[in-house]
Amino acid sequence: MKASIKTRALVIGAAVVLCGGGCINMSESNVSTVRSATGTGIKMMSPRVAADYLQAQKARVKLAEQNWKEAAAEFKAGGLALEDYRKARLELDLARVGMIRLDAWKQVGPQAAESALCWLNCRALVKSLEAKKQAGTAGERNVLLAKLAENQARMDYLFELGRLQNPQKFTQALEALKGYPEKAPTDAQLKALVEAE
Repeated sequence: MKASIKTRALVIGAAVVLCGGGCINMSESNVSTVRSATGTGIKMMSPRVAADYLQAQKARVKLAEQNWKEAAAEFKAGGLALEDYRKARLELDLARVGMIRLDAWKQVGPQAAESALCWLNCRALVKSLEAKKQAGTAGERNVLLAKLAENQARMDYLFELGRLQNPQKFTQALEALKGYPEKAPTDAQLKALVEAE
């Protein structure tokens, strides 16, 4: 394949996917492309790097699943703090979203879906720390630091939301996760978030 790039595409291995209307002609042996994490332009990756990236993402999912299982068992036994338990849940869900992105040939890198999950996780942490503070088991500073982190996560989410063409579609998809992180999201719910971006 030779020649002109008129649109964005994601190429992993020998597969070429066109995004939008237009054509891509390039040598598969020389170049793979992914949309850059900033959403502008095209970032080049060699086919080997693209294949390695896919492999690394699959490995991340497996590691995050193992971490989640161990965290859940340790939490159930009373040996792990709620915050660490939720971090393990978030890490698994972020890895799952990353894999959904690759499977759907979507932009690589954190976007609205990831920022929404981080914000929901931070928001839940603030609520649990406020409850602990009322019970006398958490200090004011812990709550303050959690609120600062939640505020930044919300700002990151709102920034990503503002970049979307249809933010209402995304917020509707996010409604299905209102119980997050206590209620684990399904693959379909995570896929709906990515597709709504």
